[in-house]
Amino acid sequence: MNLDSPHQIAHLLSQNLKNSSGKRDRRQALSKERTLLMKLTTEENAELARLLRMIEWPTDLEVFYALCEKTVMSSIELAILQYRYRSPVPEILLIERHDPYFDGWHMPGSIVYPGRNAKKTISLILKREAGVEATHNTPRFIETSDVMQGDGPGQCRRGQEIHRLFLVILAPFEFIPTTDVKKFFPLYRIPADTLPHHKVMIEYICRDLNI
Repeated sequence: MNLDSPHQIAHLLSQNLKNSSGKRDRRQALSKERTLLMKLTTEENAELARLLRMIEWPTDLEVFYALCEKTVMSSIELAILQYRYRSPVPEILLIERHDPYFDGWHMPGSIVYPGRNAKKTISLILKREAGVEATHNTPRFIETSDVMQGDGPGQCRRGQEIHRLFLVILAPFEFIPTTDVKKFFPLYRIPADTLPHHKVMIEYICRDLNI
């Protein structure tokens, strides 16, 4: 039997899976089937490498999602805080977002694209998500965290990422316009559907500010 075709390989392994007995044999057969079907040929690897070298950033959204799922991305997360009405507890800017990976509120942030450093990425975040060119106070580095892919507490559904968290506190005279999907929330009363790994980062901020 010619086993060059992935479909033929899958069929053969499926038959072996049906005829095998015991959970251990089924797990081993399934693992072997997945390994054979996911392995790229030499030609496919060469074509993939060629296409990857052609990518320009920002890239197509589907390509971006695929890269996020299969690689470790570096990102900048920016906590923008303001103090209002003489409250000792600041408010944090959150943005509502709904896509296949993020469903809820999150802090402004961005993947670090090739050719951009942290400073440039922060400037782009402020302009794109906060609607300001710059802030009076310089964003301050807080912490680096490794975020694993998953749906659990502190995890990111889109993929594994290394996050660098920065904090900037707005000066009293600074103003960021808000909308229904871009609001300030007290640090102790953030929405329940805030992204899990951003909840963890907000805990870092509270610890840093001794709140």
